[in-house]
Amino acid sequence: MLIDSFKDENQFAEAVHCSCTIPGITGFQIWGDYQGLQAIDGGVTMGIPYKNKNSKCIFLNVLPKVFTMYPIIRESPKDLKTIYIAEEFSYNFPNDYWLWDEYNADKQFLQGYLAAKNHEGIIKEYFLGNQ
Repeated sequence: MLIDSFKDENQFAEAVHCSCTIPGITGFQIWGDYQGLQAIDGGVTMGIPYKNKNSKCIFLNVLPKVFTMYPIIRESPKDLKTIYIAEEFSYNFPNDYWLWDEYNADKQFLQGYLAAKNHEGIIKEYFLGNQ
């Protein structure tokens, strides 16, 4: 199930909190709770969320590449391009995946931004094609 609309900021916050549940890292439970349902983030299962199977999707993956070798859900969009950025910034799993403080959160946001900028050509080529 892809959740992409929310009735208010509380429902949005609940979805984000559920999406941030990483089994064994952020807690002992496998899933998060959203509106009374047990849910797990698509990034953990490697089932990248999409609305239309023929959609073009690009995914900046921050997990170590080894995690994608054994996806729980193998179905992905037909036109999926994945850019792995963990090696680019020498992430140390699991230590660098915690938001220890505001500085670390800002650092991780900046790294995601820089990764997108570093791969801007690939991203534009993928979405614009040969126009």
